[in-house]
Amino acid sequence: MVQQQFLLENPPSELKDRIVSLHKPYLRPIVRGKENKRVEFGMKAHILQTGGLSFIDKLDFNNFNVPG
Repeated sequence: MVQQQFLLENPPSELKDRIVSLHKPYLRPIVRGKENKRVEFGMKAHILQTGGLSFIDKLDFNNFNVPG
């Protein structure tokens, strides 16, 4: 109810952490800009690979950028 009222009074781009799934409210849309899928849902991972081993550096349901 609070989100609907906020959307009536503000542009949708200003709504932070909006609920997109009632069954999984922690999911967030991640805009990818790919040709077949513009938006993806789920967890984003930053993985480091060293000497044949993979290490998970960061996991998050929100979009993030890791400086490289």
